[in-house]
Amino acid sequence: AGALKEACKQLAIRTYEEVKKVSKWEGKPIDTLLNRIDIGVVPDKSLKLGYKIFVNEIEPQICAWLGRYCPYEIADLMGNACISQARKALKLTLEKGRKLPDKEKVRALLHILDERLGPLTK
Repeated sequence: AGALKEACKQLAIRTYEEVKKVSKWEGKPIDTLLNRIDIGVVPDKSLKLGYKIFVNEIEPQICAWLGRYCPYEIADLMGNACISQARKALKLTLEKGRKLPDKEKVRALLHILDERLGPLTK
């Protein structure tokens, strides 16, 4: 199933590239934390590979945290990613001039996080 597996992998990669095109916050691109891209495979002898391969569904971040989808402990990795994602979203919101209940406190806390965790990348 080497060729079939590779074809599925390539479809998932192309699908994620499309997900990245529409993933935005405050009008600016932002990486998604984790997506589950479900690739379907149906036998079809009329096709060169012998199978029809298609995207069945795309599940956003929280839906894909189930342990059965990940062969390693994901909580720590996702915890760090969530903190980074929240920092990026809040900074973009501040830059956009959106109303926040306590904008100066948010700005101060982001500054503390920058000092403790280092500057955001990307």
